[in-house]
Amino acid sequence: MPLYIAALPSFQVEGVDPSQRDQPLTFDQPVGELPVVDDARWSSSVTDNSFTALLVWIVLLIALQAVTWPLVRRVFSRFPDNGWAFTRLTTILLAGYGVWLLSSIQLIAFRAIWAAGTLLALAAVIWLTARRIAACPNNRPWWSNPVIVATEAVFWASFALFLTYRFMNPDSYHPIWGGEKPMEFAHLNAILRSAHFPPVDPWYSGGYINYYYYGTYLVAFLIKLTGIPAEIAFNLAQPTFPALLAASSFSLSAALGKRLTRSTAGAIVSGLIGTFFVQFSGNLIVAERLIDRARNGLGPVNGFSYWVFDPTRAIPDADRPINITEFPYFGALYADLHPHVIAMPFTILTIALAWQTASQWRVVPVALSRRPAAREAGFALLAPLALAAVGLGTLFMTNAWDLPMYAAIVGVAVVMVTRGIPRIVPRLHVSLTVLFVLGVTTWLLILPFTSHYVALFGDIATVRDRTPLLAIESHLGGHILLTTLGIQALVASGLRFPRRALTPYAGGAISLLTIFLFMQSRSNEGSALWSRAGELGMATVVVGMWVIAAWFTTRARSEFNVHPSALKTLLVEVVVISAALLFLDRLVLALYLGIGLSAAILWFSLRRPSERFLVALIAGGSLLGASLELVYLVDDLSGGDWYRMNTIFKFYNEIWNLFGIATGVLAGHAVWAIGARTGAHRAPSMGQRGYPNVSIWAKITTVILIPVFIASLAYAVVATPIRLEQSWGERNKLTLNAYQWMDYASMPLQQGGALTYQDDLAAINWFNENIPGTPVIAEAAFGPYRCNGSRYSIATGLPAVIGWQRHEQQQRYLDDLGSRQAALRELYTTPSVDVKREIFERYDIEYIVVGDTERHYPTVNGNDCIDTGSPEGIAALESMVGDSLEVAFQQGTTTVYRVTQEQLPHSRPADGVYSGPVTGRLRLLHSGCGAAWQRAAFGTLRSEVRILSP
Repeated sequence: MPLYIAALPSFQVEGVDPSQRDQPLTFDQPVGELPVVDDARWSSSVTDNSFTALLVWIVLLIALQAVTWPLVRRVFSRFPDNGWAFTRLTTILLAGYGVWLLSSIQLIAFRAIWAAGTLLALAAVIWLTARRIAACPNNRPWWSNPVIVATEAVFWASFALFLTYRFMNPDSYHPIWGGEKPMEFAHLNAILRSAHFPPVDPWYSGGYINYYYYGTYLVAFLIKLTGIPAEIAFNLAQPTFPALLAASSFSLSAALGKRLTRSTAGAIVSGLIGTFFVQFSGNLIVAERLIDRARNGLGPVNGFSYWVFDPTRAIPDADRPINITEFPYFGALYADLHPHVIAMPFTILTIALAWQTASQWRVVPVALSRRPAAREAGFALLAPLALAAVGLGTLFMTNAWDLPMYAAIVGVAVVMVTRGIPRIVPRLHVSLTVLFVLGVTTWLLILPFTSHYVALFGDIATVRDRTPLLAIESHLGGHILLTTLGIQALVASGLRFPRRALTPYAGGAISLLTIFLFMQSRSNEGSALWSRAGELGMATVVVGMWVIAAWFTTRARSEFNVHPSALKTLLVEVVVISAALLFLDRLVLALYLGIGLSAAILWFSLRRPSERFLVALIAGGSLLGASLELVYLVDDLSGGDWYRMNTIFKFYNEIWNLFGIATGVLAGHAVWAIGARTGAHRAPSMGQRGYPNVSIWAKITTVILIPVFIASLAYAVVATPIRLEQSWGERNKLTLNAYQWMDYASMPLQQGGALTYQDDLAAINWFNENIPGTPVIAEAAFGPYRCNGSRYSIATGLPAVIGWQRHEQQQRYLDDLGSRQAALRELYTTPSVDVKREIFERYDIEYIVVGDTERHYPTVNGNDCIDTGSPEGIAALESMVGDSLEVAFQQGTTTVYRVTQEQLPHSRPADGVYSGPVTGRLRLLHSGCGAAWQRAAFGTLRSEVRILSP
């Protein structure tokens, strides 16, 4: 959820299925009685230092690479890096799933020992069976493969860059521009405390997380392996996933580039360009604003909003930041570990598995035969599909919005690989059977998740407004332009255009694009008519270029024996539909449909699998964009201007990555063609299969790539320093500790005074070091972002009575969310002791936090915190000490009270489960735990006795 909708009203949405309200979304026992795991910080005595933790994390990343490498290099046999970029992801995918599955069915608990054991078992199985897996073609040591070396360099360079950002700004919270990190920390810490899945909800006591928590679980899995405290590990995991995305994008772009160019140099060029346009480029809004300010000398602006935040809200335009159009660099810079950020590398992995499958169509007849090589061919076909099933399941549980698109891409790959079956009916039968088995397998893999998860929203409604073409141009204009030019170069390289028509066609198209772009720029001078004509012309020319490319490619019977005349008839219909939409002023829909349908027809017409797979990615992204101009998913934002914000947000991430890969491959192909023609990178196959024809389109694409690259880089150059400077104050040391801001930050109150957090940090550390399990806590909760409510549940993962209601209403029903918030305010403000006791009992509260925030219990008014606390209410709590409460921790203005056992409505089981300040620890000592756990328990016991002593 975007950070600025905290103040939006809550909507009761018709999309919620009333029949689902019978499902309580809660555990059938108090969360305080759930089994205990208390090993998330097992190495904290060493790794509470940021640099030691970094060293341990680097060792982990190296180990992840080693575990599944023998398997991955065989599965990705069609990749020039043999899948090196996907090895860490595959290890996380398989080992993480194994622990999650066994913990979900409660055969094991989510403990560090089981995480490490599963990783070692996976390594043993793969390395012991590696000899039985046939070596991939041209197998050689990884360090002698230039593409592998480049892949690894991309990973570590990306990791180092984004790690530097985290050292410069490690904060987990900012009162206005904090992003989603509070929710991510709350979920992460709660998962680390959960023995089984679904995990405890830290923002709704008694409930479990009814959300796509699996990506956060994978981060928790890595943390359990290292034992690094979450406040440091978060800032190590955050740069890891953008680095995984960068390396994965490089590998996939290089693989497709290698097939197009048949050159290692061409592969590396394509890989680097693809990496840039996926992970490091921004949209064109910052470049546009720089030009505007240079031309018009605009006045002062809010630097963060103007340069960093608003450009990622391109629809309807950056001056009305309503719909989210973020891109991977923004997520890495903003330092969120939101589900879509974690999912992105796995989306590229899934596409890579699809391409590996599609490229092996010649293997199918061998696999279906009785030849000696059939077994090896069967492995080559089934292994990537099996991993794809796990990948699709991971995507659903991590960011379910990704599933339809990437399942469709895998489906296209299955259809492509069956090309080796000559007859249509058997081919369709095999394709449908494989897809059915793949779907059932994926469904079974995620069954432990879906058996608990309830989707509150599922209705589809029609879009009420239209996206301006300028918004699409400013966000995806560079990608669309380069893919449009690149596809002309690709078609021309195979002599599919009439040779004599190439230069006039290219010159005319580029001239028209230039003229229409100039006409659009007149909008800044108040000429709306010129601007509108320019938009209409621009859409017409781009769609026309795609139609022309498809037209000259349809020369012979193609996929499924479709006659070229049928494809050309479809192209005529595309022209008619696009023209009608342009006439109806649906420019964006016309653009997306024109590109998408033309690319789909190209998929039928092109012969080489790499070309067909590439246009399939473009068709998928374009048709998805077209669908977003027609329908949206109804959710809790329906009813206002923000009604399709989440739909745009989630799906435009997919469009960005699909076009980014295609841009890298097509631009890389054009750049390589120029270099190969001049002899700089002459490939062995030069002079074969039409490649001697280096068309004018390759030159144009290469030339246009330069300004698009510069304009796309503008966001990173301008926005990065502004974001990194946005912190609470001066830090006195270089650290990755995300909680360090609490040492020096303060939140001013509107009436005077301020909320401070130094004593809160001491109490949070005490909770994390001394309190196992998931006892319910009470703390101030009044909504997201402002005034820092729910800070203890965020930093510890302990379940609070209620957390950020704005987030909870997206996960569960609204019935009692408001009453819980009201009960918490009453707990801290009423002078009635009896009312307080009733609230303890109603929500099974075991610990009550009283810090500056609770003493002043603010009401949020915009960005201001208004003091609405009650000294009488706090005094009443203090008067209950010795009766219903006891002091568990105290420092400065922060006190943590423990509800006495007599007051609690239940008691916890004895074996290994915390049940009080002393007895629970003694039971842990005698529960058969290992010596290390006994020492830890005894040390905690001594600290508790010391704190409770008068």
